[in-house]
Amino acid sequence: MKKEKVLIVEDEMDLLDLVDFNLTRKGFVTAGALDGLEAMEKLDSFNPDIMVLDLMLPKLDGWEICRRLRRGKRNIPVIMLTAKCMPEDKVKGLEAGANDYVTKPFNIKELIIRIENLLEKKRDMDLQRMLIHEMSNRVSAIGGYSRMLSKNDGTLGAEKESAYLRSISRQVNYTTELISEVNALIEAESGELSIKTEICDVPAIAARVSESYRHMALEKGITMTFTADETVPAIEANHFAIKQVFTNLIGNAVKYCGHGGRVEVFVKAALNMHSERPARSLLRGQASESDMDASLHVEDSPQLAAGSFNGVFVSVSDDGPGIPPDDLPYIFDKGYRARNALEGAGGSGLGLYIVKTLLEKMGATITFGSVEGEGSVFAVYFEARPRPCFGDSGAPAVSSPSIRSTLRQS
Repeated sequence: MKKEKVLIVEDEMDLLDLVDFNLTRKGFVTAGALDGLEAMEKLDSFNPDIMVLDLMLPKLDGWEICRRLRRGKRNIPVIMLTAKCMPEDKVKGLEAGANDYVTKPFNIKELIIRIENLLEKKRDMDLQRMLIHEMSNRVSAIGGYSRMLSKNDGTLGAEKESAYLRSISRQVNYTTELISEVNALIEAESGELSIKTEICDVPAIAARVSESYRHMALEKGITMTFTADETVPAIEANHFAIKQVFTNLIGNAVKYCGHGGRVEVFVKAALNMHSERPARSLLRGQASESDMDASLHVEDSPQLAAGSFNGVFVSVSDDGPGIPPDDLPYIFDKGYRARNALEGAGGSGLGLYIVKTLLEKMGATITFGSVEGEGSVFAVYFEARPRPCFGDSGAPAVSSPSIRSTLRQS
C-alpha cells in the first residue's frame, strides 16, 4: 500500500515532534504546521490524506480551518486534537466538519488507531466514488450509441452501425466485468466467499477464459496464443475462484495491450514455484537481466516456504505498456490503476487485489515481472494435491493432446 500522508497541525513544538515521530515510525509520510495559516498552505502543497488538527491555534483556529475545508468540498478526514474537554467544544468541532475528536492528554496508540480507522473509511469511500463514476461512464456510452442507432434514418451506413454495435458490446462487457469484480470483492472481504475445494481442470478453465477474450483481441489486432503442456497434475481448488483469477489476468493483458500486440497464456506442470522464473523466461529479449531481476516480485504463501512439490504453473504475458517502476510495490492494492494505462481501457482497480485475495484463500502464489515500455508477465503457481486426475482414473496427471490456439486478426 502506498504510504499515506498525515498533516499535523499543532502549535506546541514538542507535541508536534512526538506525534510526527510515532506516525513516521508507523510508516506514514508526515508534514507539520505550527499555526492555522501555515496549515492552509500545507493543505494545498502537501495534499494530505488526513489531518490531525489542534483547535487552539494562532492566526487561524481549528474550527475555521475545518469550515474552510468543508466549504471547499475537500474530502480530507480531520481528527481534532485539543485540551478542551467540554462537551460543547466537541459538538462545535464536529459541527464544523471534524470526523473524530481526541482530548489531550492522549494515548498515541489510540490516536494512531483512530487515524487508521478513518483512512480505511476514506479508502472505501474513494473506491465507491470511483466505481460509481466508472459505471456511469459505461452506461452513458451505451446510452449514447443506442440513441444514435435508434434515431438512424438509414444515413449512418452499415459500417458505422457495426462500429456502434461493437462499442455497445464492449461497454456491456466492461460493465459485466465490473459487476463481477465488485461481487467478488464484497464476498471475499465480508468472509461470505466460501472456497470449497474440488478437482479443477486448470488448462480447460484457462482455455475457456482465453477464448472469451478472442473477439476483443481480434478487434485490437492482438495475436493471442494459448499453450498447455500435455501432462498437467490435478489441482484441488475452487473453480469459480480460478476462473475469476484468469479472467482478471487475461482480461488485463488484452485490455492494456496496444493494437497489434501479443498476449500469451501458458499452462505447464512445475516442480515447484521457485523452479520457475517467469519474468526472465517470458520477457527475455525485451529487457536486460538486471532489469528483469529488479522487476521480479514474488508473493509467497506459507506452504511454499516449506519445500518443493509438484504443481501447476500458469503464466499470462503481454507486450503492452508495462508497469512504471514506482508503481510495482502497489499493484495488488485495492483501487490501484497504472499511471500509464491506455486511455479508454477501462478497469476498476480491483482486479489484481481480487486476484491476490482469492489466491491467498486457495494457498496459491503469484509472481510478476514488468518493464515499462516492454511488457508484463503474471504467473500463478498452484500446489497439486494427491487426488484422482482428469480423464485418467487414478493416473498421476492429466494426459491429453497439447493445446495450442493462436487468435489473429482475420
